[in-house]
Amino acid sequence: MGHAAIGPYLQRVQAQESAACQGCGAPRESVHHLLLECRERAGPRRTLFQGLREAGAPRPATREIHPEVRLFGDPRATPAILRYLQDTGVGARKTPREAQVQAWAQDEWGWGALEGAEQMEGD
Repeated sequence: MGHAAIGPYLQRVQAQESAACQGCGAPRESVHHLLLECRERAGPRRTLFQGLREAGAPRPATREIHPEVRLFGDPRATPAILRYLQDTGVGARKTPREAQVQAWAQDEWGWGALEGAEQMEGD
């Protein structure tokens, strides 16, 4: 499939220190992980699956070994995948300041989750 601006590639080009998932901290961020496994992207994943259904593109099945290959090869899936990428910010370039803010929000203490809960209480 080539390369994507995610964990292993970003580590290889020295854009980030590790290949870990920037969403959930899984040891290795991969296309498969981002589309189908990352717990931090569950909401956008539901929207992705809904978009696939509406477009008539089969949703990934657990029995598939590499469903991401099929999805990227199906033109009907393209709008839903692009929406997912936009919703999650996966692959988006970040300024050094944006990267710093994201790292701060996703630190090991879970301040990002706490901040989100406080915002919900204020709504």
